[in-house]
Parts: sequence; C-alpha cells; structure tokens
Amino acid sequence: MKPSEILRTLVISLIAGAAGFWVAQKLTSDPGPTDEVTWLIKEFELTTAQAEQVRSLHEAYRPICDAHCAAVMEAQTALADAINPAEKTAAAQALDTLKIRCHVATQAHLEAVAAVMSAEQGQRYLETITPLLSVHEHEAPFGLR
Repeated sequence: MKPSEILRTLVISLIAGAAGFWVAQKLTSDPGPTDEVTWLIKEFELTTAQAEQVRSLHEAYRPICDAHCAAVMEAQTALADAINPAEKTAAAQALDTLKIRCHVATQAHLEAVAAVMSAEQGQRYLETITPLLSVHEHEAPFGLR
C-alpha cells in the first residue's frame, strides 16, 4: 500500500470510529431529569401550570430516588459479598426491603405526577410508566419515562 492509501484508510477509520462512538453515546446516555420533564410535557400535552408542578415534583423527588437507588446498589454489593448463609439471608432480606421501599415511594411519586394531569392523560401516563417500574433493576434512578 502506498502511504497516501494508508493515510486515507486511517482517516476514514478514525471518522467511522468517532461517528460510532457518538451514536453509541446518544443511544445509551441518560436523558436526565430536564429532558424527562420536557418529554412528559410534550407527550402528555401539559399546560404551563401543570408543567411547573411536574417539574417541581420531579426535582423534589430526584434526591430521594437517588438515595433509594444508592441504598439498593449498596445492599446488592453486600449480598454479593456475603460469605456465610446467615449473612446471605440477612443481606437478601435487607435488599428486598429496600427494593420494596423504593418501589412504593416511586409509585407514589408517579401517581402524584399523574394527578397533576387531566384524568385521561394521568391514566395514560400511569399505564405507560407503571409496567416499567415493575421491571426496574435499580442500576440507575428511575425516571419519568
């Protein structure tokens, strides 16, 4: 191969790699709380007043959700690190308790968000989001979408 062909191949490879990285980042990145609220506003046609209420609810709940998620992840680590059967049983029970606490609190938050919407939109929101909560693995905080 000529040096110019090698250089062209290298440049094309770098461009393709950078494009692939950018696409992967966009597909796997957390939309963040602001984007979640924006989606909710558009998807459920919220008024300005409803949007502000939802934004306020979400901002108030986010640190609670983050704390629940961190506790669950810590309990998962404790379970994985448990050596004897008694430790494993205690760690598994603690993990189950934390998951239930997180689920109940998040469900209440989602219902509070739905209550801000019209009855029809609130019902549609809960029908959309509740199944996702049921399969949430606590790898990251649960969002609004």
